[in-house]
Amino acid sequence: MLRGFRISIDYPRGMSYWQAQRRSSGALDQVGLTLAHTNGAYVVTSIATRDGEATVHRVQVGDKLLRVGSVSTQTASSSEVLDALNGKPGDLRRLVVERDREKLIIEATISEF
Repeated sequence: MLRGFRISIDYPRGMSYWQAQRRSSGALDQVGLTLAHTNGAYVVTSIATRDGEATVHRVQVGDKLLRVGSVSTQTASSSEVLDALNGKPGDLRRLVVERDREKLIIEATISEF
């Protein structure tokens, strides 16, 4: 319901302003992973769900994200990693994750949020 609005909050006046938008900006359309940057690595802390189903299959909480397409997470900034996970809903991103010292290649679909 809120997807079609831009919300501005005026804290001092206790007001919110709702501006209808023609279409979503797509800023939140991405692979549905929440990451934490700890000890020099990006670790999956949660996986987004829709209707009780994970939006990203085969990835588990605790997996270390090593690569998104051609972007190595070991050398990329946080914004570069997020940009690599962003895109058009339905597009695929190739993820390389590490779990129990084993590397896995996972095709993840970008979801609309």
